[in-house]
This record gives sequence, C-alpha cells and structure tokens, in this order.
Amino acid sequence: MVYVLVHRDAQDACATERYPAMNLKTKSSLAVAALMLLVFGSGLLIQDFLIQGSLKKPIADQQFMLVSRVAGEIDRRLAINLDALRRIAAGIGPELLRDPARLQTYIEDKHGVRAMFDALIVVSPRLRVLADAPRVPGRVGTDVSSLAHLQRLRATGAPVVSEPFTGKVTGRPTIALSVPVHDAEGRLVVVLSGTLDLLAPNFLGSLTERWAGDRGHFVLTTRDRYTIVDADSAKVLGVLAVPGANPVYDRALGGWEGTDAGNAGDGVLSLMSFVALKSTGWIVGAVLPVEVAFAPIRQSRRTGIALLLLASALVAWLVWLAINGVLRPMLALRDNARRLRADPSLAAHLHAGDDEVGEIARDLYRLVDELARSRRDSDNHAKELQSVLDASPVAIIRVRGRHFMSVNPAFERLVGYKAKEVVGKLADLVYLSPEAFAATGEKLYSGMVGDAVVKLEEAFRNSAGETFWTNIYARLIDPDDPDKGAVVIVEDISERRAAEAARVRSEEHMRYQAEHDALTLLPNRVLFNDRVNQAILAAQRGRRQLALMFFDLDRFKNINDTLGHDVGDQLLQMVAERVRSCVRSSDTLSRPGGDEFMLLLPEIVDPGDAAQVANKVLETLARPYSIAGHQLMLTASIGISIYPDDGEDGLTLIRNADLAMYASKDSGRNTSQYFRAEMNERARERMSLEHALRRALDQGELLLHYQPQFDIATRRIIGMEALVRWRDPATGQLVPPGRFIPVAEDTGLILPLGTWVLGEACRQNGAWQAAGLPRVPVAVNISALQFRQTVFVAAVEDALRLSGLDARWLELELTESVTMHAIERNIEILGVLRAQGVKVSIDDFGTGHSSLSYLKRLPIDTLKIDQAFVRDIVTDEDDAEIVAAIIGLAHNLGLDVIAEGVETEAQLECLQRRGCGKAQGYFFARPLPADELEQFWCATVEA
Repeated sequence: MVYVLVHRDAQDACATERYPAMNLKTKSSLAVAALMLLVFGSGLLIQDFLIQGSLKKPIADQQFMLVSRVAGEIDRRLAINLDALRRIAAGIGPELLRDPARLQTYIEDKHGVRAMFDALIVVSPRLRVLADAPRVPGRVGTDVSSLAHLQRLRATGAPVVSEPFTGKVTGRPTIALSVPVHDAEGRLVVVLSGTLDLLAPNFLGSLTERWAGDRGHFVLTTRDRYTIVDADSAKVLGVLAVPGANPVYDRALGGWEGTDAGNAGDGVLSLMSFVALKSTGWIVGAVLPVEVAFAPIRQSRRTGIALLLLASALVAWLVWLAINGVLRPMLALRDNARRLRADPSLAAHLHAGDDEVGEIARDLYRLVDELARSRRDSDNHAKELQSVLDASPVAIIRVRGRHFMSVNPAFERLVGYKAKEVVGKLADLVYLSPEAFAATGEKLYSGMVGDAVVKLEEAFRNSAGETFWTNIYARLIDPDDPDKGAVVIVEDISERRAAEAARVRSEEHMRYQAEHDALTLLPNRVLFNDRVNQAILAAQRGRRQLALMFFDLDRFKNINDTLGHDVGDQLLQMVAERVRSCVRSSDTLSRPGGDEFMLLLPEIVDPGDAAQVANKVLETLARPYSIAGHQLMLTASIGISIYPDDGEDGLTLIRNADLAMYASKDSGRNTSQYFRAEMNERARERMSLEHALRRALDQGELLLHYQPQFDIATRRIIGMEALVRWRDPATGQLVPPGRFIPVAEDTGLILPLGTWVLGEACRQNGAWQAAGLPRVPVAVNISALQFRQTVFVAAVEDALRLSGLDARWLELELTESVTMHAIERNIEILGVLRAQGVKVSIDDFGTGHSSLSYLKRLPIDTLKIDQAFVRDIVTDEDDAEIVAAIIGLAHNLGLDVIAEGVETEAQLECLQRRGCGKAQGYFFARPLPADELEQFWCATVEA
C-alpha cells in the first residue's frame, strides 16, 4: 500500500472544485450526528424523568443522616461531660465533706473538667452551695433550692441535665449537668453540678457554622419550642415557630423523625430534617431551601443536555475523521499524536489500522498508554501517601540538616505552628533550650545508621510556651544517601506520663493507707510487724537487744461510754502525739486498734532503758487533757518484752508484751511490767475459762439466783433481782461472777449470756405467778454491749412473748454510764419499752457521771443507791448526805428509790429516816436459787 501525503490546503481546494456543494463526508457526518442527537435526546428525557424520582430521596436521606450524626455528637458530648462529673463525684468522700477547704481545693484542682464547664458547684442535700470553681464571692452558702433540676435530682437520686436557661452573666443559652454522691448506705450526701454555655466553642458554638451546602442551617430547640441554636441570632432564646407556622417541625415535636419539605415559617419552601436527642429529648433539625437542595438535579439536567450536544458533535466529527482516515491515515496519525500530547489517556481508546502505519500507531499508542498509566499510578501513590500523612494522628516531619522540610497537619495541631511558619527553619524552635536541641540532635544523628530507628523521649514547647512530653521516632529516608534527610514521627505522651504519675501517687497513697491507722496516722499492725522483723534481723547481726512495749489506756471505755466516741477519738489522737513526742525518731509507735498502742525500741543497751522510756510515757500521758470543754485524766498500763530473752520472733514478743500489759492492769494500772514466764500460765488459765464459759452456755451449766427486794415499812417482798451464777460441773462449786463476767464482756459472750438471763428470769417469774405467788417484778441487769444492740427491743419482746409474762412484771437495770452514752437513742429505746409496760431502773446510782438535764428526760422508774454509799451510811456523814441527796432527787423527779447492800438494822433505820422506802441486801436475804427463794417467799407471805 502506498500512502500519498497531500497538503490539507491543496486537498480542500480540489474538493471545493469537485464538490461545490456539501460533500459526502459532511452529509454523512451530519446524518449520523442527527441520529445520535435523536437517540441521546430520547435517552436524556428518560434519564431526566428517572433522576427526578431517584435523586431527591438520596438528597433527603443524606440530609437526615447529617442531622442524625449531629444529634449523636451532641448526645456524646453530653455523655462525656456527665462522665467527667461522675469521675470527680467519685472522689468526694467523707473526709472532704468534713473539711470545706479541702473540698474547695479538690474542685479547683480538676482543671481538665473545669475546662469543659463554665462553673462547678458542690451542693448539700439541703441544696446549699458548699464549694464552687471558679470562686464567686458570696456563692458558697447560697440557697439553690429554687433550681428545678436540683430538686429533681434530690427526688430521683439520678444524674440530671437541666432544661436550657439564660445565663445571668452571658445572656446565652446555658444548661446545668448534675450528678449525685451517695454514702455507703445509699443516702444522698452532696450534688456536683456544672454549668455549660451551650453556644461555647467547646460545645455547640460551631453548630451554626456547620453545613455542607449553601443557605442551609441547623436548629436546636427544646420540646417547648425554646430555641437554643439558629442561624438567625434573633431567634435564640425565643420561640422557633408558633404551632401551625411550620407543620414539619410540629410533627417532629410530636415524635416524628425524618425529612420532608414544607414551609419553614418564613414563607420559603425548604427541605427539613429533624431528630430527637436521646439524652435530653431536644430536637435537632436542618433546614435547606428546596431550590438549593435539588439544585444538583437541575445541574444534572443541564449537564445532560450539554453532554448530548457534545456527544452529537463528537460523533459527527468522528464520522468525518473516519471517512477522512480511510483516505489519509498518516494525517490521522499526526492529528492523534497532537491530541495525545494534550491528553495521553486517549491512547487506550484510539484505533490503529492493520497496515504498516497501523503498526506504528499501535506501538505509539501502547507506549503513550503505558506512560500515562505509570504517571497516573505515580500520582495516585503520591496522593495516597499525602492522605496518610494528612490523616495521621501523630506528627510526621521531614528534616534535612536539622531544618524543617515538611510537616503534616498533626504537627500543626501538636505545636500550634502552621506549616508555612516552620518549613525551612531550624527545628530548635520547639525545644526547651538550645542545649536540649543540640543534645537531642546528637543522639538522633549518631543513632540513625542504616535502617536503624532511633527512639527518644523529649520535652517540647508549643507556640503558647506550654511544655509537653513526646516520644520521637527517627529514621533516614535513604540509608544510602543520608543527605536526603530523615523522617521523624512525634507522639504526644503527656497524658500517658500524667496518668503514670497519678498511678504512682495513687499506689503510694493506697500503700500508706494500708500500712497506717486512719485516725492517728500511726503505723498499723501490718507495718509494725514488718518493722519488728527488720529490727530483729538487725539485732541478730549486731548481737544487740531490742524492746517491745504493748500498752492500752486505763478505763478508756468509760470515756467513750459517757462522753461519746468523738471525744474518744480526739483523745486517742492526743495520746499518739504525746507518745510520739517523747520517743526517738528511730522508734516505731503503732496503733493496732481500739485504745491499744505498741512501741518498738530497736536499740537498747540493757532492759532498764525500756523501763525509763515506759516511765516517761506514763508521765506524759498522765498530764490533763482538755477536750470539748472536758478536763480528762488518763493513765495507761504497759507491758514490756525484750529480744531475745522473751522471744525470738515478732509475734512472740508482741504476745508476751500483751501478757505483761494485763499483769500491769492486775497490779493496779498506771504502771509497767516486764514479761515473766508465769504470765503465760495466767493467759492459758484465762483462755481455759473462756472455753469453759462457752461450754457452760451450750450445755446449760448456768443458773439464776434471786435476791428479794423489800418494802422497808411492811417488810414484804415487792420484787427481786435476778443474778447469774455458774456452777463448775467438775468441782460442783460456784464460779465467782467477778471472775467470769469480765471474760464474757471481753469476748462478747455477754450477749448470749444476757439473752439467756433475760429469758430465764421472765420464765421463772411467770412460773411463780402461775403457782399463785404474789405478782412482783423481776429485775434483770443489762450490759452495755447488750443494750447497744439494734435488736435489743426485739430481744426483750421475745423473752416476754415466749414466757407469757406481762411486761409490767419485768424491770431492766442499766448503769449510769450506759444510759449517758448516745442519750437521744437511749431515750427513744427506753421510751418504746416503757410504752409496753416494762420498768426501767438506774443501777449503782451515784458512782457514774450523770447529767441532771438528761436524767430528767430519761423514761425511768427507779434509782438504785449503790451499796458503796450504804455501807458506811451510819458512820460516814458524807455518805449519809449523798444518800439523802439521791433520795431527794428521786422524789423530786417522781421516781422510786431502792437501796442496795443493806446488812444491818442500823443501816435500814438510817435509810428509812431519810425517806427511802425500799431496800435489798444480806440483812433480808442472800441471793437464793429459785426453789429456795420460793420457800423463803412462801414463809414471808404466811407470816
């Protein structure tokens, strides 16, 4: 085949001469173009019809999805703020509530959460402000009970998000988020509340600016149409639309969610989407004029028409080219080559012939296509890499010669500098000092060898001058050409370091709490045992002695019983301070519990050193204490054990010092005793007595003796006192009460013992009444521990019910010290018992510390004069006057009075002269078993 190249101008001239009218190429081209125009036009009409129906729904769905995401984001932000309040609330414990200053500091220190709120306040259950941050003069103590959301929280006990209200200072929509703090019993102790400007940048401030299209805007309202967010600032804090003005919005208030077109209240037909917030029920909406919403459809229609015209013209042109190509393939190749220079992507779509020119064309097109594909792949790879860099949450930097070459957006966010501010500049602007910059650079460049990645931890400074901590990862871009620079990844670890530091502080605090007594802050038993073991090891190595003291406070229980545990706690704290002030810093003072203390002297020359320290402690403790208006005197009993003579391990030394302490108590208290081997025998005897007492309770070895009470004038039995006795089955002898009652009180056995005595006394009195003996009350002594039980009233009621005894024939005897402790509770409990008919008497009156103001409030029937005053009433004028005073006090209060321990006729006459009408004692009868008392009683009745 021979190709002839003819100049285009000459060809056109020949064609004009040959075909003066429209030539065949032009006609064919126009015909084909008309046909394509008809076909494409029909397709365009069909497409336009389908687009009208298919594009509107996706646009509406897209707008609804946008509103749903915004609603979810608002819900998440509210949830985050509530969670932040809960975390602060979890740290508000009793110790903070007892100290307003600590509570205030605690709230002010929560900078992270304070950044989320405009203000934080702590409110009491009575809705008064306890603390605030930031501090506002006069806010602490303010009554906030008028706030509806706080009243709702107090009623429900659940976290509350308030309805929006106008901020007093900002005049902007504001809400309050509140969470409760409960104690261990589930009672509300405080409320933590935070106020938040809804339109602040850190919350909803950017909501009015967020929209993907033109002329669209978001709205946020409450269920009562109160506007929170709107593009029109004049509507904020007002009603968005009155009922009927916006039907679509009215449907949303009724619970509907979705997208629909309608009048937005301003006369403009708009596409509106509404979604309700799950957390508050508020309505989030998006409003977009229909003409804007469906503009893409109209644009698509215009584009289709343009494409139709373009396609028709293109087809006509291609037909013309095809016809022309048959004649002039070389010119076609030339033209195609020109087109390929402008658009290489056409190479894959161009046709080549089967002749030699076609082969050249195919090779050319293939080469151009491969080059175009390679270029597109390279461009796509570069775009993907840039997308990764832009989306990376960590800062990525390219440096060369210690200068910034490029940075990603994460770096801008991290340091606060824009890329244009740092690119080309020395990297030292983010370091704390030139020295730090030089040292870090030396480490990085010396470590980046080959493919090695260098990791460092470094402190940086942002544009605001704030310091933050980072992890740095650096690697050469090309290990074969270090001059190309390095890529550096910077990770912010400030929060991680802060969390780690907080964890360490928390562990140290928990360890301190686990090893120290919460009241006195002294080492507890765990830490003390550890230090004893360490001291023993040191003493073994140095062949030295050490001393261990165990001491408790004499009659400390009386202080707790009479003045209350608050005074007792303050006294324990003062004791700890006094003892700590008179021992060496190398010594360890511990409080294992109650009123017990232990003291370790790790270095002593001889045992006498311990005695000197003990005497010093006793002298220090003996000085008067002034607490809550009371002047108190206190002594202690100290036991001392010496290593290695009294034990070679800590437990043995502590046990032996404890035994020696009990020996000090037995020898009169306010003294110290060294451990002796025979003390172990006494301890074993006490333990044996405890086991025997438990067996006695289980096997019914206990019994009651009854001492009758007499009317002095008639010498008739008017009552009796039940007294517990224990007969040892091995010897048949009675165990003295003074021996087993203290053991029962120390071990808690006094509770089952007291329950048995109460039930048995009621049963026996009921049996006597059934046998026909006179109906008189039986008196039962109640221990302090038994009376403080929450089930005490129920125990009395059970004893009466099981025995069938009427309540008026039971009398409960309580000591002064028991009744004066927790006076309000005692008044309530005794009032319940008195209302049922049970009588109450105060035993051993005159030996305790009664308050007359409380005594007259106590629901009691009788005062019992202690036998200590009766014993010498005939010979001791002071005792006689005390007895007369007690009798006069009882009569003035409308109470009966009975004297204990009457043994002589002279004592009885003296009591009768002073107005005492009742008595009991050996003068009348000793305590007798039930059967013997019955015989004695019958004899007195018959007489």
